[in-house]
Amino acid sequence: MTRLTARLIGRHPTTDQVGSVDDLTMVVGPATVEDTPHHLRVADGYTTTLIVTGYPAEVGAAWLDPLLVWPGRVDVTVHIDPLAPPVAAARLRRQRARLESARRTDAATGRLDDPVTEAAAEDAAELADRIARGHSKLFRVGVYLCVHAPTLEELREAVAYVRATAASVLLDTQPATWRQLPGWTATLPLATDTLGMRRVMDTDALATAFPLASADLPAPLPGHPEATGVCCTG
Repeated sequence: MTRLTARLIGRHPTTDQVGSVDDLTMVVGPATVEDTPHHLRVADGYTTTLIVTGYPAEVGAAWLDPLLVWPGRVDVTVHIDPLAPPVAAARLRRQRARLESARRTDAATGRLDDPVTEAAAEDAAELADRIARGHSKLFRVGVYLCVHAPTLEELREAVAYVRATAASVLLDTQPATWRQLPGWTATLPLATDTLGMRRVMDTDALATAFPLASADLPAPLPGHPEATGVCCTG
């Protein structure tokens, strides 16, 4: 176990004295952080960071909504970096070449067609066509879940519930074992992905991750523009 203690000897610096990230941490950060392989103790609470490592082949609208409306405290963090069109095109070419090679190998050896390979090849060809026409883009996406609880026992229960909720929408999660401190910082509003566990998604899959309806939002009145679907391009 590693204990990281903020440098709080003496008095706290004022906002006028903040001149670096370290100084800012002294002002807004917790007094202590205890780092263990499976969780962190942050001040008087505990946290565990989960990494989303597996995604379904197809996703529906608001596929992150079950995690966002979970009654406990969980921070859902999405890191998004766009892929340049030349890089995206090169990735798709390599993927299509691998899939086509697998199909030809199966045909040459007399094996039956693999439905998974056939579906993946069709999806890759369709995606390559949409990217070439400018109808879609590719993004490197990382999704992390930081679960909070006041005690270790409650933390274990909360992590089990969050993983079960993620599994209900076909999301595979793994704890950031031995990387809990980078996992926690990756879920803070610092715009820094200290884990780097990314997957490539297209525009449609990424857009549907954001919920368009919530119990906390008022429903639009009939006849209002918000009551009908709107397609935006850009």
